[in-house]
Amino acid sequence: MRRPLIALAVLACLLWPVDSQAQSATRGLHADRFDTLLTLLPDGSLDVVETITFRFTDRTFREVERRVPIQRTDGLIDVEASMDGRVLPEGREAGQASIRIGRRELRVLWRFPETTNTTHQFTLRYRAMGALRLDTRGAHLAWHILPTRHRYAITEAELIWQLSGGAVSPGGPALESEGWSWTREGEQVWSARKRDIAVNETAVLTDHLESASLAVAPPRWQVDDDRGRQLAPAFIVGAAVILVMGAGMVVMMRLRYHRSKADGGAAIPAAHGSLPPGLGTAMTVSRPRVGLPQLSATLVDLLARRVLAVEEADGMMTVVLPPKDSTGLRLRPHEQVVMDALWLAMKHGRLPLKDAQRLLLSGVSTFKAAAHEEIREAGYVDAERRWAAASMTVAGVVAILVGFAGLLGVALWLGAMGPAALLVPGAVILLGLALVIAGESFPTLTASGVSVGAQWVARAEFLKAEVAAGRARQHADVWLPVAVGFGLGPKFAKAGAVVPWLDGINNPSSVLTAIIIAAGSPGSGVGVAGGGMAGGGGVSGAR
Repeated sequence: MRRPLIALAVLACLLWPVDSQAQSATRGLHADRFDTLLTLLPDGSLDVVETITFRFTDRTFREVERRVPIQRTDGLIDVEASMDGRVLPEGREAGQASIRIGRRELRVLWRFPETTNTTHQFTLRYRAMGALRLDTRGAHLAWHILPTRHRYAITEAELIWQLSGGAVSPGGPALESEGWSWTREGEQVWSARKRDIAVNETAVLTDHLESASLAVAPPRWQVDDDRGRQLAPAFIVGAAVILVMGAGMVVMMRLRYHRSKADGGAAIPAAHGSLPPGLGTAMTVSRPRVGLPQLSATLVDLLARRVLAVEEADGMMTVVLPPKDSTGLRLRPHEQVVMDALWLAMKHGRLPLKDAQRLLLSGVSTFKAAAHEEIREAGYVDAERRWAAASMTVAGVVAILVGFAGLLGVALWLGAMGPAALLVPGAVILLGLALVIAGESFPTLTASGVSVGAQWVARAEFLKAEVAAGRARQHADVWLPVAVGFGLGPKFAKAGAVVPWLDGINNPSSVLTAIIIAAGSPGSGVGVAGGGMAGGGGVSGAR
């Protein structure tokens, strides 16, 4: 668990300056006033009028934005945007306002000709349906009277809260923020003021109303919340059942194909030539792993066996076919894949080393198929185990796709069931991931395959120990292709390895380094044992 935690800590440190920058004030933007008028209507809806007086300085501005969350309401209607006392028509041109009501928020953009060193007044009016939460004690209001995110300071803010339709507030309203001064303007009207409001500072108006003074039904969002809480235990149990069943499936497959763990410490390192480097370095004690390192080992092995050669001319290294008749040369299928790819790209029997690198990268899939087929034909892979591993992988992929489809369905049609409803498709996705991991790590080797794999793992450990002891150079002549397959090629080159198939080339050490880099040996494919409850809020800004 240490690596994921360290990664999260590093990510948090990297994002901290970004977050700090996001909280800074927008240059040249200041709000002289932010006035909010809230009126509770007899049907339990809230009439909201926000008026912001912006002062633009230092640079030009051409639009003002306001976003209002729709959560904790039954929707926002009767939206109207004004600038300097004039209602703006909807549109995308200067002098118009863009109003878009989505599933989660209302987004308004006031557009105007580029301006600077001036002051303008922007007014947003809308009606929030179902703004009150009802229970046996009465009706409750919680509403952000300022945007929760605003990248500008406010010189003075004023709130006017008024009731209508005979609503009664026994204790009066309150603000969950310090520094506001309250004044009662009438029997059902209160006002609050505050100066010098900082960037992103907000305030939540709360009030408790007598239920007898209201004739409203619980809002739809509250009904959905209550239903979601009631169904949450069922969703939790359903998700748990899915995970337990999935874990049982994986355990049953493991028990069905149980095999005692091989003792790698007792294995004798694989002998030279017992398997080609491209196949031997793919062997583990569980399943073959074929990738770019094994293809790279095959290329170096073909050079070491002088099936291919490398020449240096005019500062360019070139892979060439030796001037000899090779029609009788017998190559293994995975070796033939490499030879065919290089031969088809050669011109007059020559190919630049950098082009060989490109071909290696593009031909990995064909090479993998050929290598896996050879390993199966050698009797190292159990067909039934391979089928079981493939079945778990396919089942996992299908479960992941079904889970994501379920997430989309819940988000679109069952959002009223609450966030707990997401647990069921989430559990299906987790089950799919577990099946994919189990399938990709499921041991597929036969008993003989495990024995051979243990020998090659032991050979990898031996070469690693020799590299650590500074004795890599003395093994280069025999074991360099294998070292490349195990991801040790760069360390062999750094140790000054000398190989006979580079005799006659100027600076063979640098050429060998270039070959290993071109072969693509970065590492081995072998696993060697080593918002809250309140409405309102949102975003406000200008640019």
